[in-house]
Amino acid sequence: MRRLFSDFNVFRQLGRAVLPTVPPALLILGSRALVPDHRSLSRVIVELATYSLATVVLTWLLERNLVTELVGYLRGRGTPRPVAA
Repeated sequence: MRRLFSDFNVFRQLGRAVLPTVPPALLILGSRALVPDHRSLSRVIVELATYSLATVVLTWLLERNLVTELVGYLRGRGTPRPVAA
C-alpha cells in the first residue's frame, strides 16, 4: 500500500476501521452490567439492533465522505469526487 499511497499508515486505517464499533460495544456491555438479567431472545434482538444502529450512525458520522462516495458508485452517478484526507 505504501507504494500506491506515500502517506499510508496501517495503524491509522486500523483505527478508522475499528473506531465505529467500540462505543456501541461498550454501550451493550454497560447495559449488561447495569441490568444483569437473563438474556432472553427479545433482549438479544434489542441488543443486536442497538449495536447495529449505533455502529451505522458512528460510521456515517466518522466516514461520511467515504460513505457518500460509495453510494455514488453504487448508484452509478458520474465520476468519483475527490475525498479530503
